[in-house]
Amino acid sequence: MALRPKRLLLGLWIALGIQLLGQIVDVKWHAAHGSHFRSAWEQVQAHWVTWLGIAVMLVVSMAAVRSGHAKANRGFTVALVAAAFLALAQAWNFWEHAHGRPAVPAHVIMVGSRLGIMVAAGLATHEVLGWDKPEAVAFFRPPKKR
Repeated sequence: MALRPKRLLLGLWIALGIQLLGQIVDVKWHAAHGSHFRSAWEQVQAHWVTWLGIAVMLVVSMAAVRSGHAKANRGFTVALVAAAFLALAQAWNFWEHAHGRPAVPAHVIMVGSRLGIMVAAGLATHEVLGWDKPEAVAFFRPPKKR
């Protein structure tokens, strides 16, 4: 199966959606259990969906880089870098919470990384489906009358 830019872009957006769903799961967990974790298992319960989204983002963006699509479409490379920073910040966050310490620097990096991922998704979308491309422009033209 060939890795086409549109399929990779779809994977990027699916990963972003999974991460958003993970944030919702996290907020719901904290609403039900409070702001502090009492065990590592509680962290897993609150964050596993987010981690899944990050893993999908890493796989998709790495596939784009390895297949050469990232050379023409920099959004995939930005997604890879931002997802890598987010994964590292999540690991740091887990470690700090597991030891009962605040993880403010890790949270700051996570926010910046998430912003980078959103920018990357927008950039990749523009590069793959750009409004200035003939196929995108043709989509919005009215059908020709016979």
